[in-house]
Amino acid sequence: MRRALLTALALVGSVGTSDYSALGGSVGFTAPGGWREVRRNDRDSSTFVAFVVPRPLGDPNAPPGNVIVDIGLSYGHQSLRTYSEAKLAQVAAGPGAPVVVESRYWPDSSRTVLWSSNLRGTPYALWDKLAVRDSIYIDIRTAIPLSYSNDSIWQARQEAQLDTLINSICAGAQPLFPGPAARCSDVQHVLPFTQEENTDGARFVWLIERRNGFLRPYVPATDFPKSTDYRLIEPDSARDGDIVWWPSLVGFFGAGAKSVLLLEGEQPLASFVQRLGPPRFYRRLVPR
Repeated sequence: MRRALLTALALVGSVGTSDYSALGGSVGFTAPGGWREVRRNDRDSSTFVAFVVPRPLGDPNAPPGNVIVDIGLSYGHQSLRTYSEAKLAQVAAGPGAPVVVESRYWPDSSRTVLWSSNLRGTPYALWDKLAVRDSIYIDIRTAIPLSYSNDSIWQARQEAQLDTLINSICAGAQPLFPGPAARCSDVQHVLPFTQEENTDGARFVWLIERRNGFLRPYVPATDFPKSTDYRLIEPDSARDGDIVWWPSLVGFFGAGAKSVLLLEGEQPLASFVQRLGPPRFYRRLVPR
């Protein structure tokens, strides 16, 4: 257990510029470097990222084109048809009065839908790629002004970048869109939170446990004792990988070195005891 935790610390030590970690590290993908992120929303069971793509010939006055990656986690086991129809109903009720031009199911259990739309007087083409993989639900949407298609070089480059994005979406080392071009990047080093969001160590503990298959909801350090996923243990029975807790900080316990493992690295337990007082120790409950 200790070796696994130290390996996890090493993996999150650097951050890539175009790699994305979704659903708390359960899914990863790579976005082209030229795309500019304009919105991101990460939660326990959903990740939403919106990009603005470069305009043809760098024209600053051209209307924007967008790509949206929407990945959700649900154990409702919806079929692809049920999931995609619900997503399409949301689009149809949205701005621009979108109209379906073509809808097609593919043998790899995915669906593509082409729309026409008119937003603020500008004709747009919308394109959705939807898929369901076990409990993971994916919708990749592009919204591109029709005028962009006049630039064949831009259009070819955009289609290639979109294919690269789709082929990079993986759960661990398993492509969610299998095929000869699928490539799973190492996104285990990418953090789905900022350091400011992890000042109490709780998001780091949540992330590492999630990447090791324990999909509990995130709880801040102050609420950790309320969690029904752990039990309080005696300090002298604590072992590697148990949780060491104070009201303002939570981390993993290193029994051999008497240390606390945090995002910032392994640090002596004694230094925290001197500053924060005696800790409590918790052990994860094994599901029956």
